[in-house]
Amino acid sequence: PHAELRHEALARTVKLLRPLTPDDPWLARLKAASTEATDAVVRANLHFALGHTFDRLGDVDQAFAAFAKANRWLRRHHGRT
Repeated sequence: PHAELRHEALARTVKLLRPLTPDDPWLARLKAASTEATDAVVRANLHFALGHTFDRLGDVDQAFAAFAKANRWLRRHHGRT
């Protein structure tokens, strides 16, 4: 449970810090956490944060992919596939 809380805090922190470059260490941490989280809602929130970050960096393809993954995780959580 503590790992999930850390992941959720990371997603919120990255939204506030707004990484400015693709090699920002916060972005690397966010990417890693998005594969480690086990809770569907937390994983969705991490992917939403990735989507916002990629959008701010101008990488619309990766932003769209991250938003799509986030929505898939939420659909799984709510029992829809």
